[in-house]
Amino acid sequence: MTPDAAGRKVPRHDHESRPLRLLRGAPSSAVPRMLSARPHRWLAALPTVLMLGGAPFANRVEPYVLGLPFLLAWIVGCVLLTSLVLTVVRAIDRRLDADGADTRGRRS
Repeated sequence: MTPDAAGRKVPRHDHESRPLRLLRGAPSSAVPRMLSARPHRWLAALPTVLMLGGAPFANRVEPYVLGLPFLLAWIVGCVLLTSLVLTVVRAIDRRLDADGADTRGRRS
């Protein structure tokens, strides 16, 4: 950061201001919600762990699954599981957003 003519610190490079630019247009009530962690999103790591961690154990040709060698069937299964898991995570996100929208406008 370098000072400008008024003495304020200004980012030297564009990449220094990116996080601020992402939050600049958001309403102040949305910022904590955007930054809060949602533990169900860890489910998205499951297919990756299965694909990378299970591949050494599935590394064989026999048995054939639907005409595919076992390793290829394992990888295809992990890709299909990825779609399923991300669909579930999105459904949970939508449900949480809908529940939050219902309670956000009301004051107790």
